[in-house]
Amino acid sequence: EDIINIFITALKTIQERGKTNLGDKTIADTLDLIIKKLKDNKNYSEVFKSATKKALDDFKGKKIKIGRARMFEDKTKDLDDPGMLALNKLSEIF
Repeated sequence: EDIINIFITALKTIQERGKTNLGDKTIADTLDLIIKKLKDNKNYSEVFKSATKKALDDFKGKKIKIGRARMFEDKTKDLDDPGMLALNKLSEIF
């Protein structure tokens, strides 16, 4: 339960400070998916790995809407969001 609250706090903070919404192809989308999966599965390592991978896969082909990369418009459809990718890489060490 504490781990879910940590992720919820991180998500809310990122959304408030970054003025981002779910669906903008940001780290917030990955955190949201982690939170949802943790409610059904307490295997943190498995959830972290699968959710970060799924988030990257789910947003392939979509434009990055927030951050510096948004300036490249359609070219970002083939790029991973840096924050989403960083969480995915971090999950690989667990």
